[in-house]
Amino acid sequence: MKMTSIRKFGNLAVILMFALFNLLTGHSQAQYNSHYNIVKVTPIKLGLQRALAFSYERVLKDQHSVGMGFSGVFPWNALNTAGLIGIESSGENWAVDEFRFSGFTLSPEYRFYLLEDAPENLYAGVFGRYFQYNAETSVNIELGGSTPGDLQADFRFRGLGLGLEVGYQKIWKSGFTFDYHLGLGLTGAGLNLRGQLNNVLPDQIGTAIDEVNQFLDQIPILNVALPDQDNFNIRTPVASGPWPVLRGSLSLGYAF
Repeated sequence: MKMTSIRKFGNLAVILMFALFNLLTGHSQAQYNSHYNIVKVTPIKLGLQRALAFSYERVLKDQHSVGMGFSGVFPWNALNTAGLIGIESSGENWAVDEFRFSGFTLSPEYRFYLLEDAPENLYAGVFGRYFQYNAETSVNIELGGSTPGDLQADFRFRGLGLGLEVGYQKIWKSGFTFDYHLGLGLTGAGLNLRGQLNNVLPDQIGTAIDEVNQFLDQIPILNVALPDQDNFNIRTPVASGPWPVLRGSLSLGYAF
């Protein structure tokens, strides 16, 4: 490629970058609201899920805005709260000793405010999701021997989603905001599972895997079962979905 062509391409790229920046930061002179930026937190997720959830919304022009949300789950032993979502931590011949959970979600979104200029009143929007969660579990298995067998396993769960939402945002004169929304979308994911069976004889592997699968069957979102293998090392990538996901949030924030 000639240098003149490269220079023309570079100039065009710079122009497009400035045009995009102007689109994302410009404002209509007739815009009613004076708040162009909002930072928000979702306290209920911190209490129920031990997740730090916050988001940023930026007004574009008139009735349009874009935003980005982040939710991060602190590493913690979720075994104590498994019963709240209907997951049993023990069965006839197995018991989960530990189930540590951590991860994050990124959620870009676009909003169109229906009754007033952004960012106040009723809105409809489109949101996306990228998430990655990690879990480590230890399952004790009674196989009739003097020493129980156990499975040490870790999961890596990644996925993408897309959906529609409706909501309402209120802004007071002080700048404080209240935002709630409800959305429905589709999500697909991939799961990587790595495991190690310990204190299990070769002829007991099939029985041990059956016992562990009783625990995994309670978590349909994983859509995974340990394969029947004749060794102690387990590796299995699995694709899951798409499945419908309901999303809702109550957030408090400050507009400026």
